[in-house]
Amino acid sequence: MHWIDPDALPATTGTIATLIYNPQGEVDGFVLEGDRLVHVPPHLAARAGRRLKAGATVEVHAIKPRDADLLAAVAIAAGGRRFVAEGPEGHHPPAPPATQEADVVGSVRLTLHAPRGEVCGALLQDGTIVRLHPRGNAALAEYFEPGRRIEVWGPSFRKGGTRVVDVAHVAYIAESEDEAQSFADEQR
Repeated sequence: MHWIDPDALPATTGTIATLIYNPQGEVDGFVLEGDRLVHVPPHLAARAGRRLKAGATVEVHAIKPRDADLLAAVAIAAGGRRFVAEGPEGHHPPAPPATQEADVVGSVRLTLHAPRGEVCGALLQDGTIVRLHPRGNAALAEYFEPGRRIEVWGPSFRKGGTRVVDVAHVAYIAESEDEAQSFADEQR
């Protein structure tokens, strides 16, 4: 977002509780204490490097999409330095991490959003990150609502002690027959 003046945007200050990784293993966001989701373009996160870590205090200048509880960072101050999103030129994503198939069951703590507000996964209560490509999957968004109990299958890897699953399949786990029927009725 190199065309946006970050100094014209409001600042949000907080402490990073959790880093969010994309399916390629790059940091592409974080959750501030209090469950405030911040999307960070991977090229900006790469520039900030190790300054983005759990427990770090950050100041973020960001825009907010209309339909999502998300801040999309334009500038970040961390570790005494300021980093401004100047565009992805020169950013070379790392080789994708080695993966193995996973089958994970958990409850959604926080819905993850892409920078324009599309649902792109969830942070589960146990800290697992489940990722879904934001384009073409709008019909699956309701699976990733906070409080939903889901099962996901797909390739996974660990990064910084966090498990990341690239969702190939997802299912809703009902706690009772009535809940299962209610969910089935919503789908019609």
